[in-house]
Amino acid sequence: MAMRAISKRFFNCLHGHQLVYNTCWEDPQCDRAALELGPDDTLVVITSAGCNILDYALEGPKQLHAVDVNFRQNALLELKLAGISGLDFETFFALFGQGRLTAWNHVYPNRLREHLSPAARRFWDKYGQFFDGSKKRGFYFRGSSGTFARVFNFYLDRVAKGRDAVNRMLATNDLDEQKRIYFEILKPKVWKKLLRWFIGRDAVMAMLGVPREQRLQIDRVYDRGGGSPVRREST
Repeated sequence: MAMRAISKRFFNCLHGHQLVYNTCWEDPQCDRAALELGPDDTLVVITSAGCNILDYALEGPKQLHAVDVNFRQNALLELKLAGISGLDFETFFALFGQGRLTAWNHVYPNRLREHLSPAARRFWDKYGQFFDGSKKRGFYFRGSSGTFARVFNFYLDRVAKGRDAVNRMLATNDLDEQKRIYFEILKPKVWKKLLRWFIGRDAVMAMLGVPREQRLQIDRVYDRGGGSPVRREST
């Protein structure tokens, strides 16, 4: 019980003080196919980084509602909507494709800010430097998930020495070749016992926005990340 309480407080502390997700990791195209979205559908979606709900909008559903326990995630979605309506492709891609916009101090007050809610304005007035291209870090290395990405990049480059394998996977369009590189080269380099232990900690999952209850649900259904569903006998 004590560990659960500590994990919950840590999770709430992260959600209550900063942006957690700077991008969504799911494949919303699979959701669109599974849900068979149409013009009569109404969806309530966890905002996260806003990527998924914007993808669902491509199907033209009747209504889309974005909700999140962290209002900063909705501020991010608002910024994306403002960018879609007010920016040219090149500027929008610099902002959300590359995560760096050297002209942020000009673009934000003149083309984005007026389209935001008061809460979103207050957030981006303070944290717009996340996109400042003059800084060492871009937007995708900000927030708690961005911090995790920085740590993992360090591990991948300096400890696992797996960057070359990742680049080879990204360079090929052959799915079988990608699988071969991952299972024969990258997986043995990266997924060492210590890393698997680290990823399984509640504090790490909380930093990624995954509450302890969700991680425990995964443990109950899957065999400790082995990818094989746990077969339960009926009684």
